Amino acid sequence: MLVALLALSLLTTAIPSTDCLVSIEADYRQVQGEAWIERVDTFEIGADYMIVKVDGGLLDQLPAHTVLDRGGIDETRYLKVELLSERGRAEAERLGTILFERGQHLVIRQEGEVPSDVRMDGIRAIVELREFQLSRIDSSPVPAPAFPDIVADIVAGVSAASYQAAIQDLQDFTTRNARHANFRNACTHAHDVFESYGIPAEVEEYVADPWYGTPFTCWNVVAEKPGVVYPDSIFIICGHLDSTAGSPSLPEAVAPGADDNGSGSAAVLEAARVMSAYDFKYTVRFICFGAEEQGLCGSAVYAQAAYAAGDLIRGVVNMDMLLYGPAGHDTIKVNYDGNSLPLAQAFNTAAASYVPGLNVRLVYAPGSGGSDHYSFWQYGYRALEGIEDYLSGNPHYHRTSDLLSNYMQYFPFGSNCARAGIATLASLADPQPLAGVVDGPGAPRMEQLAITSVSPNPARDNVLVTLHSLQGEPVSLTVFDILGRALRRQNVETTASSTIGIHLGLPDLPGGIYLLRAEGGSATAATKLVITR
Repeated sequence: MLVALLALSLLTTAIPSTDCLVSIEADYRQVQGEAWIERVDTFEIGADYMIVKVDGGLLDQLPAHTVLDRGGIDETRYLKVELLSERGRAEAERLGTILFERGQHLVIRQEGEVPSDVRMDGIRAIVELREFQLSRIDSSPVPAPAFPDIVADIVAGVSAASYQAAIQDLQDFTTRNARHANFRNACTHAHDVFESYGIPAEVEEYVADPWYGTPFTCWNVVAEKPGVVYPDSIFIICGHLDSTAGSPSLPEAVAPGADDNGSGSAAVLEAARVMSAYDFKYTVRFICFGAEEQGLCGSAVYAQAAYAAGDLIRGVVNMDMLLYGPAGHDTIKVNYDGNSLPLAQAFNTAAASYVPGLNVRLVYAPGSGGSDHYSFWQYGYRALEGIEDYLSGNPHYHRTSDLLSNYMQYFPFGSNCARAGIATLASLADPQPLAGVVDGPGAPRMEQLAITSVSPNPARDNVLVTLHSLQGEPVSLTVFDILGRALRRQNVETTASSTIGIHLGLPDLPGGIYLLRAEGGSATAATKLVITR
């Protein structure tokens, strides 16, 4: 008997443990402190489940679970599929074997080559399973703006006409499919728009590695306003610049993408426009990602690089599809994960404060991998997705009919969604007073002379400048270019403790950055003016 037991023991130890892909019935928020979490590789976090890779010898240490696959677990063979409707199931089944299903979320093991003609009909997203890096969870409080009236001014500057024009400009590329040459042109356009607002921008090249086919060259467009107090703490507003008409595996010649995602990218551009004249306590990055439709490729590269560099990203506001809001469905859904609840609450507060006409629905949806926020979740960063709540009913989704003209009837829903995202970002980044305004325990205190507002800024042909004077002396208002040359001057009379609005005509000044300076007696005030053409 002793010999038999010894032989059995030797046989058992000689057989190596086998890796297993496992679904665990657990809410990550409730189990993240347990010991077994440290011994698994986490590849998916859902509202009430997790998908992990674990050594087979540790299965008995896990809570309730099901083994999905075992032996030679190669993560690149597994796809996460998010269905939009049941009609997407047939396409999903063409990809391979469905190993796991929970609601609209599938995990599929690829069997052979992915068919080249797979369409996204009824499918929101397909991405490869990627391991979560959760060692840098942000537990710091979300900041509140010290000057909410300035946030209100910024939000008030958001123009439906400007927002719609930005969407139309992107739609006019005909296609922004990331595999098509037009996408590079769209990136150049976004870069030039950022720079026209005085915000330095870069078109960053990388290799996109899609869930199907061969890698290809692609680009992200990143613009940045450094924070004046905490430049190393970063808030991001982003949207994907690329589009598809349902076949992202092909370089589609027609994919106008007004809603998906001209609307989100235009919100990023509009945020840059209305925020360009202000300084912020925290650094703000405005990002248009590429190759989202091919599997969140651009944001995956960016988030991984940020994580590796140790970037302190305090929050990401991802805007994706903001135009479809028919009566009864004019709601923006805000998807968040367990780490990002404070960020979602900040969105809700900002929308209620500055865009009270917009309905907001917060949804705990950690498995929502249909857009670029998901790439940040995988590295422990706080991020949220703002998206039209009735996406499943949008008849133009991933179609050549995704045109701005088909959504005009729903406005101001689209521009209100953009305002809510911009209000959230501005609140978090904490705008600082313009020249002539100083901090105080209550309302800002005006100096002897102050420029209290400039609207619109950026401007085109004219601008309204509001001055506040405590001394009642004549004031001259001058526009200087970057070389210090006075290009426009207007003199005004003031009385003691007066507020005056002055209209300045700017029709012949080229686009660029200017200094607007008011002088009266011994007092001066100045601020930046941006002109766009």
